[in-house]
Amino acid sequence: MRLKRIRTLFFNFYETRKYVKEMIDIQKILFIQPPPLKEQDLMEGIKYPPLGITSIAGFMRAKGYTVGLYDGCAFSATTEDVLSEVKKFEPDVVALTATSAIIYHAFAVASLVKQFNPSIKVVIGGPHATELPYHALSNENVDVVLRGEGELSLLELMEAYDKGSDLHLVKGIGFRDNGKIFLTSPMPLLKDIDELPFPAYDLLPLEKYQSPYSLRKPFIAMVRTRGCPYDCSYCEIPNVYDRRFRVQSPERSIKEIDYLVKELGVKEIAFKDSIFTIVPSNVMKFCDLLMERNYDLTWCANARVDNFNLELAKKMKQAGCFSVTFGLETGDQRILDNLRKRATLEQGREAVKIAKKAKLDVVANFMVGNPGETYGSIENTIKYMKEVDPTYVYMGFCTAFPGTELRRQAEQNNWLIQKDPTSVRYEDVQMNATELTNEELKQALNRMYRAFYFRPKYILRRMFKLSPADIKNNLKGFKSILRNTLRVKKGKELET
Repeated sequence: MRLKRIRTLFFNFYETRKYVKEMIDIQKILFIQPPPLKEQDLMEGIKYPPLGITSIAGFMRAKGYTVGLYDGCAFSATTEDVLSEVKKFEPDVVALTATSAIIYHAFAVASLVKQFNPSIKVVIGGPHATELPYHALSNENVDVVLRGEGELSLLELMEAYDKGSDLHLVKGIGFRDNGKIFLTSPMPLLKDIDELPFPAYDLLPLEKYQSPYSLRKPFIAMVRTRGCPYDCSYCEIPNVYDRRFRVQSPERSIKEIDYLVKELGVKEIAFKDSIFTIVPSNVMKFCDLLMERNYDLTWCANARVDNFNLELAKKMKQAGCFSVTFGLETGDQRILDNLRKRATLEQGREAVKIAKKAKLDVVANFMVGNPGETYGSIENTIKYMKEVDPTYVYMGFCTAFPGTELRRQAEQNNWLIQKDPTSVRYEDVQMNATELTNEELKQALNRMYRAFYFRPKYILRRMFKLSPADIKNNLKGFKSILRNTLRVKKGKELET
């Protein structure tokens, strides 16, 4: 009896050791931002960190996993460069993030990873995997896709791998099961984003990042919010983070900034929230806390024209904000309504005036080729741009991203010129929902750039305000405009 008991204890000890070994076998995760192809670069001087995987890497590290992060965009890397990082890190899981524009490059990375070591699990998350999971899983080198917010889904997936449990029970993923693709139920959204640990900023090459409008380095991007309550037809943000808006408390955000400034020496932050100012009272408190710190820090942010006021603008300026970006999109109210922007041209005029009064630079985003665009609406946009007269404008073609309402409209109305879901780039005509030809749309975009930037009044005003950083940024902008102009074939210019 005693011998039997000893045998049982030994067996249980052996099984426990075996189970613990399985629990720690899959512990290393390498997060990768695949590098884009050269022709996919949207604009000179843009290199933002991959905030999604940086957040998930920080979350998984806090849960006890060993994580690495390689930003192929920052290094303008090749797939072979990425593979070299994989060989050095020797991960159990490679977690890729990809937009639709670079999904095939992510597939190339996945292929090299599997050739190197077939036992490495390849996971893809981000906008493309969320909206087109079947397409993402059509590549045999992809084991699992993460759909929506990735933190909780990846944690459940890693635990399932560790324990050898059923992947059907993991929420928010997709995978192949006996040759068929299976999508699990959605993962509930994180309720309190204050509880998230800091993103793994320390794993990023901070010296590589910059914005076309950035003034100082080290430069980093940061987000305080998730989700968006608006329903602009062209926007893909709600697809990943839903329309349920969540914002960090000012206190939580300040702790993150404390870390960025004190530990990493950051001098400038670009807040890449879709709408930084959506809760003005929260931003006001955040600015008060930031001013108490008296950091040597400058920052910029995005705002909507309908929730921006002078008190808020002045407070942001006092707290170190130097620039605000508005998505004005068009100078024609009919077009603005078609885009479901839920804003007016007058609100745009007033918001820019307020920002200027607070001595903030203004970046205004516009799109060409919107549904219903005409020669007249393009003329209205040119007049509107000159009237509101922001510091900078950025323009691109209206693009139907997978999963958006605009994409559904484009497919229904046969607007798509490039139907491949990877053909989603602002710098090329992907859809045409207008009375203009594709060539005329390209000519219109270049004419709009020239009409704004080549005005003698604008050039003289900018010359008197140029700092060394401004000179650098303006040269990059001129190079981008020239490149876009040369891309257009010679043809008849639109009537002026």
